[in-house]
Amino acid sequence: MYIFEIIKPGTWLDYEDRDWLWEIEGILRSLESQFYEANLALNMFLHSIQRDRNSHSQEKWEAESNRRSEIRREVEAKYDNPHNHED
Repeated sequence: MYIFEIIKPGTWLDYEDRDWLWEIEGILRSLESQFYEANLALNMFLHSIQRDRNSHSQEKWEAESNRRSEIRREVEAKYDNPHNHED
C-alpha cells in the first residue's frame, strides 16, 4: 500500500478579492479530493494485481485453457460450418 502525504501550510487563504479566493479554494478542494481518489484507485489496483497473481498459477491457467479449448471443440462439432454466423 502506498500512502502519500499532503502538507497544508495553513488553514485558509488570505486575499482581498473574495470571489477569486472562493474560486481558488474550490479548485484546491477539488484537487485534494482527486488526489485522494487517485491514491485509493492506485492501492486498489495494486491489491487486485497481487491477489490475482497469488490465485493464478501456471498449472491452473493451462487447465483452464485446455477446458476452454475442449468446450470450443464440442460446440464446433455440433455444426457443419461453425464459422457461419447464421448458425
